[in-house]
Amino acid sequence: MRRAVPVVLLFGLLVAGCGASDPLEPVKQDFPGAEEYLSWARYVLIRFPADKDDPGRQEAVLLKKDGEKWRELARSDIGFNRAREVMTWIPELDEDGVAAFGLHH
Repeated sequence: MRRAVPVVLLFGLLVAGCGASDPLEPVKQDFPGAEEYLSWARYVLIRFPADKDDPGRQEAVLLKKDGEKWRELARSDIGFNRAREVMTWIPELDEDGVAAFGLHH
């Protein structure tokens, strides 16, 4: 029994050290330099930093998980900050999605 305890502890440490990787890692690799990677349901909203020369301009991308791949739904030059704009691409968007994406009504 004494030998089993260290083996069990070692196994637990190995499992903890090999924890689940970031599910958005492929998205982050495909869209580097973003300011935010926000997820809700099967969707990801990526916002890049505001344009230094034009503060009203902010690149953003909406993605949808399609099987094992991410499919681009739309791009915005104004950051996808309004719920109405996002609902054009994600009709099932609800209050949880509005909160997760930090949208304004």
